[in-house]
Amino acid sequence: MEVHYVIEMRGSMLESEKNAIKEASKLFLKDPEGQFASFYELTKEKVYFLIYSYVRENAEAEDILQNAYVSLLKNVSTFKVHLNPYSYLCSSAKNLAIDELRKRKKNVELDDEGVSDVIGNDDPPIDESGPLLLEIKKLLSPFEFQVFTLRILSDMSFKEISKSLNRPVGTLTYTYSVALDKLKKGLDKKWMTNLNQI
Repeated sequence: MEVHYVIEMRGSMLESEKNAIKEASKLFLKDPEGQFASFYELTKEKVYFLIYSYVRENAEAEDILQNAYVSLLKNVSTFKVHLNPYSYLCSSAKNLAIDELRKRKKNVELDDEGVSDVIGNDDPPIDESGPLLLEIKKLLSPFEFQVFTLRILSDMSFKEISKSLNRPVGTLTYTYSVALDKLKKGLDKKWMTNLNQI
């Protein structure tokens, strides 16, 4: 099966998933304590990979994930009815991840060539997709890997990634296309069947 097709199938969040998160967000706003568990279960993987796309270390991503949810719970009482808790959570997670990167090396710009010295390189998530992600990380530049993980693993649209990274959609779609080409050419054939799992 062609890599591009497999990745696109996984990368597009099903409409039912979006609707489930939207509904869970509404319920969470009405009853934060009672509805937290279902909101958490629907969003944790996507938010984790958003964080992981920045810090690229499992333990650190998990710590930041926990902090993002704590921040959400602390601030949910101040939300207006129209504020989306999932958007707040993603924004908070991104900011916490960037703060962590800045702690590692002061004055680093996330677009700098040297950012790969600050971002972790050898700590994949602890699950069956870890070895595949490690291979993907080797083939892509840090920015390509970030765009790839946000699109595929966090199920973000290019418009959402554009807002998150403050980059034009055209740049992101081009970067994503380049990343897919690199993966198509560079990934070992043994990983092709595993692409369904990420």
